[in-house]
Amino acid sequence: MPIYLEDPRPIKRKARLEFPLLLSLFLPIVLLHLGIAALWAEHLGQSRLNEQAVILTQQAVTAFSTPESWRSEPAFTQALSHLRWRQAYLQDAQGARVWQQDRLMPPPAWPRPAPLTLRLDPEIQLVIAPPPLAPKLQDQLHRQALLVFTLALGAGLALSCALYLFAQRRLALTLAWAERLESGQLSDLPPFRNGISGAIAKTLQVLAQRLRFSHDALQQHNDYSRRRSEARLAALTAGRDAHKKTIEKLQQMLASRSEFMSGMSHELRTPLTAIVGFSDLLEKTELSSEQAEFVQTIRKSAKGLVGMISDLLDMERIEAGRLDLHEVGFDIHDILEDTISLLAPLAYSKHLELISLVFHDVPSRLRGDPTRVQQILTNLISNAIKFTERGQVLIRVSRQPDEQDRIWLKFQVEDSGPGLNQEQLSQLFTAFQRFERTGEKRITGSGLGLHIVKKLTDLLQGRIEVESEPGVGSIFSACLPFAPHAQQPHKADWDILRNTRCWVLEQHDLAWLSLQHLLEFWEVETRRFSSATKLWQTLKGAKPQKLPDFVLLGLRADEATEQSIADILSLQLDPPLAIGCLINSVDGHLHKHLKDRGAHTVLPKCSNRASLYRSCCELLNPDPANVLAGQALKSRQVMVAEDNPASRHYLKALLASLGAQVIVAENGQEAVKLWESEKPEFVLLDLHMPKMDGEQASLAIREADPAGATVMIGMSAYVSPEEERAWQDNGFNAILTKPFDEHQLLRCLHPWLQRPAHSARLEKPSPAAQLVKDPELARMMLEELPKQLRDLDQAFIQGELLSARSAAHQLHGTAAFFHLDPLKTHVFLMEKRLKEVDSIARHPRLRDDMANVSSAVEAIVTRLSAQTRAS
Repeated sequence: MPIYLEDPRPIKRKARLEFPLLLSLFLPIVLLHLGIAALWAEHLGQSRLNEQAVILTQQAVTAFSTPESWRSEPAFTQALSHLRWRQAYLQDAQGARVWQQDRLMPPPAWPRPAPLTLRLDPEIQLVIAPPPLAPKLQDQLHRQALLVFTLALGAGLALSCALYLFAQRRLALTLAWAERLESGQLSDLPPFRNGISGAIAKTLQVLAQRLRFSHDALQQHNDYSRRRSEARLAALTAGRDAHKKTIEKLQQMLASRSEFMSGMSHELRTPLTAIVGFSDLLEKTELSSEQAEFVQTIRKSAKGLVGMISDLLDMERIEAGRLDLHEVGFDIHDILEDTISLLAPLAYSKHLELISLVFHDVPSRLRGDPTRVQQILTNLISNAIKFTERGQVLIRVSRQPDEQDRIWLKFQVEDSGPGLNQEQLSQLFTAFQRFERTGEKRITGSGLGLHIVKKLTDLLQGRIEVESEPGVGSIFSACLPFAPHAQQPHKADWDILRNTRCWVLEQHDLAWLSLQHLLEFWEVETRRFSSATKLWQTLKGAKPQKLPDFVLLGLRADEATEQSIADILSLQLDPPLAIGCLINSVDGHLHKHLKDRGAHTVLPKCSNRASLYRSCCELLNPDPANVLAGQALKSRQVMVAEDNPASRHYLKALLASLGAQVIVAENGQEAVKLWESEKPEFVLLDLHMPKMDGEQASLAIREADPAGATVMIGMSAYVSPEEERAWQDNGFNAILTKPFDEHQLLRCLHPWLQRPAHSARLEKPSPAAQLVKDPELARMMLEELPKQLRDLDQAFIQGELLSARSAAHQLHGTAAFFHLDPLKTHVFLMEKRLKEVDSIARHPRLRDDMANVSSAVEAIVTRLSAQTRAS
């Protein structure tokens, strides 16, 4: 772009008035003229006074011509009566006044007459103060003086302006020449060459010539730079277009690769689910030690492959910029338990203690992205287990100070491994970075775990810190923000164990702290024993009323065969005492060995709260015919819809081993028909099936089951947060990600296992528990639900399709948030149908939907009103 140093049009500048020069001429001249005028006015006044004084003197000489006229006061007064005076008196040689006479009149201002003195004899003189001029003369004199001053002032101003214009003429000519010089007329000679104006003109002429030279040089440089910039811009534009095309191709390639990875992930996870599942089932059968080792190797290898697939899939999404967040409500305990359950076999194979501790001030229900949180925990815990050969891995979850209405939690993963030096810490979060030490066994893995952790932590707007000391261990701390959740679980869900007594054998201090923390939450009175011998002696010598309600033995795998443990399990007490074992092993043979010795239940220490809670409840009322591992789904009818034969066979075997009555379907269409005939309590639907996929099957079942009596669980190898939310809105109660084991399955079904079998079909639909337990929230919903129904009804009557869609969406959101079944199902079907039609009047099926929605709202309002009055 060219740069102009001057405007091609000349700038006309006005010569401003120079006040200093004007004042320097005006003040002296005006003051001089005013002085002359003052002298002239004084001269006029004295002339008038002198004329009056001459007349007064002649009159006084006549009046005081004889001595008798002033010898006495009456004569003196008589002589003065014919004269004009203001004051008169006689003054002797000593200055004394005689016969003084005064007249009352104002003293003269200007001109002021001087006193007259008349010598009457050598010793006496007459002094007379003349009066002011007559008013008429005085006014005349003042007018003459004012006229003189005005003329003097005008003459001074005129002379000053003339002198100012004369003095400024040289400057004006110099300014006109400078303007021509500025317009480019450098050949004009300056008007003056002498004096200050001439010196200024010569200097300006030199500066103008230098400026023109600089302007020409700069213009040439500017033209060159402009041409070069235009060429460079053209090259950059061409390069940008080329890069844009390359980026578009790369994006298409990444999208294709991402789709390929997602598809491959699904295809790989499906057989891996069968491999892992059948390995778990096979491990529970009678196997030789060599066969059991083979099965464990198969299971660990398959789970390792699943982890590597997940890492690669996440890395692919990170690189493609498609890793999005999805904020939903979740339970932090479930996330931690699922992660520990998945990684526990790896820790137990190395005889490590895997301990978790969630502090009581941590809210159970939060809003955030549980999938990303679980990925962070999985990578941190798996890394800690990989690099720890002995000791323990401790996971703590604590609450940090809230910031900006966000709840901050710190997830600490502490291990007793070899630790890291400063060089390793500096490269810790680099992709594909693995640390190997000479002489130590090689650590397998993709090297992506911590890199993914760092990316996910940044995406969640959190922070991650590392503390490590070589030879001591490492502590990885991830601080993450969450939104508070409106619905918090109630402690009443865990009331069965309240005020019971439990004796616990646990030698590991941190494991005891974790177990005690959980039992105290259930309000169980605990007593710890660090020695099996001491527990055996105390049990043997205790009185019946002093015995606990149940006993938990926390064991290492190598302690399971000790005689002291066998003595405790074989101890005969009156009344009989139920004993459960918590062991850091998932070896089915070891579990069976403990049960054969007398243990009522055996669980890995990594078991989730729900499994441990059910086991403790069974220990309170032991039933030899009801074993937890085999009867968790006793008397429950479960339908499985899965198109993959291996996965279908595994799920059937898994559910049968849990005591369930299993119905099998090979596709969604068959699943709907079987559901209509059998009405199972639980339905496990694969989301990708031929003829009718899981989503279509769920909609068909929900349309026929508006009360939501059937619990539907979706199964998929990979589910994005958006898909999970959409599928749950379509009627699924929960989503399970393949592969999963029996613990994850039972944890997913736990909320519905608390009710008796088939009770859901007998109970009337009711609002969510949160509405029942919160009177204020119930009153709010009593006002909000009828209002939202009126909006929908009004839009429906008036035939306004867009308004009806908006009102249905709002009512569906309320029903989904508070789990208001069957309203949620009815309004969902109506909203779905409203999106598919182009007119309300042409589709009579919508009237049935509106009637169902109205009935559901009325039922909820009636029940809430009754409960509100009762409370």
